[in-house]
Order: sequence, then structure tokens, then C-alpha cells
Amino acid sequence: MLTFNDTRLSDAVAEVNRYTIRPIAIADGTIGNYRISGVFRSNDPENFSQAVAQVLPVTVTHAPDGAPTLRIRDR
Repeated sequence: MLTFNDTRLSDAVAEVNRYTIRPIAIADGTIGNYRISGVFRSNDPENFSQAVAQVLPVTVTHAPDGAPTLRIRDR
């Protein structure tokens, strides 16, 4: 389990990516400064990405290999 407390999203993504073969990408650098808190499974980048999209103004798309990409949500 990974625990984040007011952690920059880019730092949290880097930590999640240490445990997966399909790393999460951040398409828009500005969202890397968003803050995230919570407890997440280290081996479930998809669940982490979907949880982030629930609480931050981001959306999840997927690369051809299935790896999640976080993007700023269209307004």
C-alpha cells in the first residue's frame, strides 16, 4: 500500500510507477502540481488513476498498450 498526504501528483505518480509495467503518464505538466492524499494499492495504477480523476480536474485516457495518461479535464 502507498500512502500519500498532500503529495504533489507528479511525486505520487512517480511512486506508483515504481511498481508497474504500464506506467502512468502525465500529459499536462501543470497537473503535476495538484495535491493528492489517500491510500492506494501499489500494484493498481488503473485504480489510482481513476481515483485521481474522481477528486481532481483530470481525465484518464489510455495509450495503445493500456497505460493510463492523466490529462486536464475539458471544461
